[in-house]
Amino acid sequence: MRNRAEVLAPLLLASGISGVLLGLARNNQRLTWAGSGVLALGALATVHRTAKAHQDTNDRLAAAEAKGYRQALRDVGAGLFNDGPKEASTKDNVIQMRPPHDGGAERERKAQ
Repeated sequence: MRNRAEVLAPLLLASGISGVLLGLARNNQRLTWAGSGVLALGALATVHRTAKAHQDTNDRLAAAEAKGYRQALRDVGAGLFNDGPKEASTKDNVIQMRPPHDGGAERERKAQ
């Protein structure tokens, strides 16, 4: 269901612009002022609608981040990201992040 501001904002903006232009064309100061007032209300409704849309987007982003974090914890708990013996993964979409350990002598790294 749509919010009232989502429906009213474009209507108020269009009505306000029409009122201002009609008032200017007919040289009617009252109509111009009334159109300006309606236009200001439309601008406020648009700002409100935009702020609400940004908040909804931030909430969705936070929910997706929390869901991804929980999924990563489940994957780590299931042993999908370990360097132990390579076992068959139960997930088809797991990408190996490191090359497998070859079991040979590791090359010693020294600071220079």
